[in-house]
Amino acid sequence: MEAETKVQKIEPLPVPADAHRHYPLIRDYKAAYVAKGPALRDHGEKEAVKYLAAWILHLNEWSNVDRRMTPNQIVETAEILYVENSFRRIPEIVFVFLEGKKGHYGQTYNVMSGMIICSWFEKYREDLMRGFPI
Repeated sequence: MEAETKVQKIEPLPVPADAHRHYPLIRDYKAAYVAKGPALRDHGEKEAVKYLAAWILHLNEWSNVDRRMTPNQIVETAEILYVENSFRRIPEIVFVFLEGKKGHYGQTYNVMSGMIICSWFEKYREDLMRGFPI
């Protein structure tokens, strides 16, 4: 008798522009950290990197800055974020990007860069290590 293979159905990744509607209850660190949802890596590296790149592209357009990221910078930043954050669940990823959009992690000073976006995830990690800030 052949062993049955269970296929885990993973919810689709929310479109960055609609993420705040997809996760309306994630308004603080604790809610983001304890929210149920698949880890980024559960979608596979290729899809996860595409998702992170979609977020970065969205930020590039949404932020209305003078110095935008190039396509190569977007992909490289997405790959770095994946390597450093593949264990994070999608609600956490959404939370960090939304908090970054709101300026919670600091001003962008009319520039969007990979270093700025990566620093958001580092600040999120640091905040979690201190406990859930309000």
